[in-house]
Amino acid sequence: MSIPSRIRSVVFFGLLAVACSAVPDAPARRVGALSARPHAPTLPCPAGFTALGLDAARGAVLYVPQGVASSGAPAPLLVFLHGAGGNPARGLERMRPLADAKGVILLVPRSRGDTWDAIRGSLGPDVAFVDRSLDATFDRCAVDASHIGVSGFSDGASYALTLGIANGDLFTHVVAQDSSPCRIRSAANVSGSSIDGTVKHTTMSPEICAVVATS
Repeated sequence: MSIPSRIRSVVFFGLLAVACSAVPDAPARRVGALSARPHAPTLPCPAGFTALGLDAARGAVLYVPQGVASSGAPAPLLVFLHGAGGNPARGLERMRPLADAKGVILLVPRSRGDTWDAIRGSLGPDVAFVDRSLDATFDRCAVDASHIGVSGFSDGASYALTLGIANGDLFTHVVAQDSSPCRIRSAANVSGSSIDGTVKHTTMSPEICAVVATS
């Protein structure tokens, strides 16, 4: 199934910014890079919804299935990015039954503006907020580093593809959705390369959480 031209153009320019930001012998971190990585939790990881408290107006929400909280074992994580004008509550309600069924932790951050920064021009404040949201998640919950996915709807799909491919050393799965919550536009395992995000294989699935939890 082909990816619409609008998403292709956003991803292209997002990755172009990532590629052009690398200066030989310069220690500066590349544009679009995320520094958060799974580590031993230091805070409780309760079942249900948790507002991470990073921004009172446009924050991030964490959802932990009861089974994950009870076991305490490392679990898959899916970062879900809303569409233009969307909010975490809508995405969480859509994804929660799938997360419960597959034992997947959900992180749903909110963009700094009406949509994600790369859609409006360049990578920047939204990357930083996603990074903070991930770090807060890892502080609370044990996450299986071999099953960390990023997904999104509409503009969020464009941003998921951009961040996922730019951070192949963090995200193991990238899933882009269209208007149906269970229709996958594209789903792929990405390599450990943080620059080219070479696709290992492409798979289609009716359930986003199943892609992240089992492949």
